[in-house]
Amino acid sequence: GRCVPAAELAERETGVRDMSLNALDEMQPAAAVTMGTCRCCGQKKVVPDAMNQAEADLEATRNCNCQDGVAVRRQIAEKDTVAEMLPDVEDQVRGYVLESAQLIRQMDLAAVTIRLNEISTVKLKAKDGAVTITRTNKAERNGVL
Repeated sequence: GRCVPAAELAERETGVRDMSLNALDEMQPAAAVTMGTCRCCGQKKVVPDAMNQAEADLEATRNCNCQDGVAVRRQIAEKDTVAEMLPDVEDQVRGYVLESAQLIRQMDLAAVTIRLNEISTVKLKAKDGAVTITRTNKAERNGVL
């Protein structure tokens, strides 16, 4: 089958040719537009170029201004930050880092340090109402002669 432009299909059905449409524009693929739904308030948002519905919903939630979504958007941002800072760390360990940030807020802890391996640590600490995360990679200074 040949791809038939919309104007040609309309002409076949109505017998009237729409001269205002540019046939070349009709042949171009339209940009993918998906409606995403905010997970917090249910508001619909247009999300261009979303790969699937789940991605559209996530973007709609990230970009929504609803009051209910403040905590959810913070959690999404935290997860993104931890993934960016710890790309070589297993998901389970990233989960511990996120849980530690939550405990610092809830329990009013000063800091949590997680030793990832012999040379790498992650330190989370409360600062000015936020939780800062720092990854430190110590250079190996021991040697065998």
